[in-house]
Amino acid sequence: MKSCELTSERLHQLFVYDKITGFFRRTDSESSDHITGTKNCAGYIVMSIDGVTHYAHRLAFLYVTGRWPEHHVDHKDRNGCNNQWKNLRECDSRQNAGNSGISRHNSTGFRGVSYDKSRSRWEAYITKSGRKKSLGRFDKSTDAAKAYNSAALEHFGQFAFLNDLGVAA
Repeated sequence: MKSCELTSERLHQLFVYDKITGFFRRTDSESSDHITGTKNCAGYIVMSIDGVTHYAHRLAFLYVTGRWPEHHVDHKDRNGCNNQWKNLRECDSRQNAGNSGISRHNSTGFRGVSYDKSRSRWEAYITKSGRKKSLGRFDKSTDAAKAYNSAALEHFGQFAFLNDLGVAA
């Protein structure tokens, strides 16, 4: 059974989804206390249904709304294991990218900020449609982070992952 063939009705037959905890449990009496799903290498909970592996956050969306999401389901807190209903929201690719955290290769501690060694200044940038757009260069990393935050709010709205500016300059 392909994901598009899995219906809300079939999902409800097999599982109970707890919107508060975000966990799925089988409806059969033998394993009703057993939480279903495993964490994959990308940090998301996955479940196998009728031989097909599904992301639990997409299944939660189907379970609650009765339909598959059009594009993506975003975890507001960026924790792929937190499938509480209040933590999930439907989004498009741009919005989903807007809520991604700081890259593991980032050495500045701020999203959208890099150090320009040739000019000895901090550069703020935002990526739109796969293209890096400069937002200017600054003497302080926190000023560059503020510039990124402003652009991110404008571009991503409620999906913007903002830099924590509570750190000393």
